[in-house]
Amino acid sequence: LVHLPMIAYECWFAANPGDWATPKDLEIARGRKGILVGVIDLILGPIATGAVTFGVLQQLRGKRASIGHCLFVGVSRLLPVIGVAICVGLLVGLGTLLFIIPGIILTCMYFVAVPAAVVERSGVGGALSRSYDLTQGFRFHILGLWFLLFIVQAIVYVALIFVFIDPTSTQTSQTGYATMQLVFVPVSLVLSAWGSCACAIAYYHLRSIKESVDVDEVA
Repeated sequence: LVHLPMIAYECWFAANPGDWATPKDLEIARGRKGILVGVIDLILGPIATGAVTFGVLQQLRGKRASIGHCLFVGVSRLLPVIGVAICVGLLVGLGTLLFIIPGIILTCMYFVAVPAAVVERSGVGGALSRSYDLTQGFRFHILGLWFLLFIVQAIVYVALIFVFIDPTSTQTSQTGYATMQLVFVPVSLVLSAWGSCACAIAYYHLRSIKESVDVDEVA
């Protein structure tokens, strides 16, 4: 529901190829679309993450959160979650440039920063600090979880590419590219929601283990 604007844009782009007279024109159009989708996702992604996080915690309590309530929480925590996402992205990106390993370590350290920002209503610095504290002593566990999520997503994306792109061809047809995008978007949203659920559940378990709180207290 949150990503309907992006889905609508992807469908419009696929249905209106425009004047792609040459492969270069197609690549330019894809690049512009990618920038716009990135901007849209920068706003919609945190709303969806906040909504999913709240919904997961309510589900763990045995209660059902309405879509409206989940969306309200997602919107209300939009700015802190965007701030956390940008900071973590920059830190992990910089760490990855430094021979990859630091990036993986930072990913594990700040794995539950977004749930902390949503649940504890803390600022960006507070959420990062909370994630750092909660993940201490459990980062190898988080590494295993992150690696599993990464492998499954990589397999799905590679499979989609091989299905819709001819590896023997140096160019992707307009039809093949459009079809791949229409399939790629919903699959990507499912995997993104799955990852958000994993972060929310990890956050709950870490607080339960380290602070002896139950799910009602967390919620």
